[in-house]
Amino acid sequence: MKQEFEMTQEEMDTIIAINKDGGDPVMFLSGGTPMGRSLQEKINEYWDILGNKYGFDPMTVEGRSKGKLFFIAEATINPQECGEIEMKGGTECTTMT
Repeated sequence: MKQEFEMTQEEMDTIIAINKDGGDPVMFLSGGTPMGRSLQEKINEYWDILGNKYGFDPMTVEGRSKGKLFFIAEATINPQECGEIEMKGGTECTTMT
């Protein structure tokens, strides 16, 4: 079941910066192997980081009309588990229902 999440403005700024920086390789090594990572790879990597932080599957993210910081995704942990992680001193783990 999908659930609503909210990222911070700083996280949104990072996504914007990744998009502005681009990343599509302009050079290729012998055999056609690209040098560097593509923009898609960089964005996917950042969504993986957010997914681990907030507890969702990054391949299921959908935007929300509520605002640019809000999105829905399939939760990988439930809110109770999230609270337990935070109480044990783990990384911030925020979910919204």
